[in-house]
Amino acid sequence: MIIRSGIIFLLVFVMGCQSSAIVRPNPAESDIRKDFQLAMLFLKEQEYQKAAQVYLHIAKAYPQHPRAEEAGIMGQELQRLESMTQSLTASKETALKDLREVTQGFKQLSEQNAKREGLEKENLRLRSELHQMEERLNGLASLKKENNRLQSEMDQLKASLKELHEIEQKMKQPMELPSQPENLVR
Repeated sequence: MIIRSGIIFLLVFVMGCQSSAIVRPNPAESDIRKDFQLAMLFLKEQEYQKAAQVYLHIAKAYPQHPRAEEAGIMGQELQRLESMTQSLTASKETALKDLREVTQGFKQLSEQNAKREGLEKENLRLRSELHQMEERLNGLASLKKENNRLQSEMDQLKASLKELHEIEQKMKQPMELPSQPENLVR
């Protein structure tokens, strides 16, 4: 859009240079030269919109064609150029608005990416802790098996100890001798 406006400006400028045979008073020429130099400066800096605005100012202040029918055509062209300048301004504002929205979208995406990276780091840390806890749990399971085995052995030892105690109690009781000694002599 900007390049198209610059090309239109150059075409209007060339058309204006071809009709420069009309003699103007000297005081206006210095103003035109200043405005023209300003327009060229804007063109060199690729600020086509400002250059077009300066050219429109020149064309309005110092019309090239004094005849009525040609002035009408130039007026229409000037109106068309003004509307193009306004549409260029509007499209520039729209583009800036879109650029702001895109920039804000990128900012939000980068913030979300930073949050995601933080969550991924936290996830890795939690997975590491979970792995350590699983290893501890496996160790506790093996300790439980060992504890059950030892409990079983202890129960067996208690049963054996109870038997031994009963045997000991029987041994502590006086022994009864058989009541008939004659059976013993034979």
